[in-house]
Amino acid sequence: MLSQQENLCPKCHSAGALRSKLIMLGTALTEEQQFKRVNFEGYTQVDALTADEVRDEFLLPHLPKQYVNGFFCETCHVGFVPDFYLKENNRFKR
Repeated sequence: MLSQQENLCPKCHSAGALRSKLIMLGTALTEEQQFKRVNFEGYTQVDALTADEVRDEFLLPHLPKQYVNGFFCETCHVGFVPDFYLKENNRFKR
């Protein structure tokens, strides 16, 4: 499991209220949906991370391929995954 001190909440930038959390991602997009996401402004839901945007080694193998171990900030009520889980050139990388 990841250390909470290695991560900060993306909203309050604190590690004090973090706890480990199983995060459910959106399902992977079809090729047509991926094309639309890349080529048409407004198609993308900016706060929804999908399974195809996360590196395969972080998807949990014993569950459907849309679950990862992430974090939840008790103060902000925000669930998130660390940046290093994301594939290169990901739109969510900070």
